[in-house]
Amino acid sequence: MTRIGDEVFRPIMRALDDAPVHLRGVGDVPRLLKRQQRRNQDGVADIDRTPDGMPDGPVHGPDLPNPGGDGPVEFHVPEGASPAEIAQFHDYVNRSNQYLADGSLSGSGRVSTAGEISREARREARLERARALADGNPYQGIVAHVPDSTWVGQGKPPGWGDYTSRVNSSLAGQVNRYPVGHNPTIFIVRE
Repeated sequence: MTRIGDEVFRPIMRALDDAPVHLRGVGDVPRLLKRQQRRNQDGVADIDRTPDGMPDGPVHGPDLPNPGGDGPVEFHVPEGASPAEIAQFHDYVNRSNQYLADGSLSGSGRVSTAGEISREARREARLERARALADGNPYQGIVAHVPDSTWVGQGKPPGWGDYTSRVNSSLAGQVNRYPVGHNPTIFIVRE
């Protein structure tokens, strides 16, 4: 059985073989996705491998994680993003789709993060950073909620990401394009 990620990445990789030299670095994205440090829902770090149950490539296609939702949520990669940052966007979207499909997100769609949810999110991120440091596996970047608390409805997310400040700020800022209550059918990366 062919995975959706295979259907997406194979044509891209073939096209990159013929691409101008300055675009070929994008071909490292699948490798970076696999090697990038990831954290699963119980907070235990998985290093240099794709966690069990997580797709190797983007989750896109006819089988939407939440077909009854209001529509897609798109994240646009900013101009000048490095291959590693592009990989972080794909990691965030792939994992968010996985959590959407398994019911880990808010049933009421996007929620306001003002007040207690914001305080809980900051507290949980501090605890996660301290836990990782104590385990000898400190974060190199921002301790990112995957997905953002606005989609989960609470401060403790199902997963954590180790992203650059630029990626984390971009992801968080782009959710403002969707109203409170928007229930995503799928998360998508636009490059």
